[in-house]
Amino acid sequence: MNILNRFSKKSNQIKEYNSVSKVYPISGLFFRTESGIFYIKSGKRFKVFSEACFKSWSSEAISAPFSAISSIPYGGVLGFRDGTIIHNLADGKIYIVSDGKRIHLKSPYIFPEGWLEDKKILVSQKEVDIHKDGQEINAN
Repeated sequence: MNILNRFSKKSNQIKEYNSVSKVYPISGLFFRTESGIFYIKSGKRFKVFSEACFKSWSSEAISAPFSAISSIPYGGVLGFRDGTIIHNLADGKIYIVSDGKRIHLKSPYIFPEGWLEDKKILVSQKEVDIHKDGQEINAN
């Protein structure tokens, strides 16, 4: 089979949203489907846990049918982006996400006054529980 025939077959796959992963090495993109929001990285598909998690990534999502990414192997759940400050509405605790873990901020004096209120995302206990516990941070 010559190269033009191969390209023609792959081009048809793109138009129909079939096997997108086989046509392009997709990485670093978000897709919004009827089954939720997914992040593609290193040949794996990660389901974004919630809209709040997606908001932390400050990105846009490509609208596509789930069938367009279903052939990509499932990699797990994607939580908040590192550096995100989350405020748990259930118990009032504030965390910063670092290396995929939640770090409890035990003091309001860690950041400049007013800065924390502008940057935090209000979340549920389920969203907090996506991340494992990290070290607590105290300020004197």
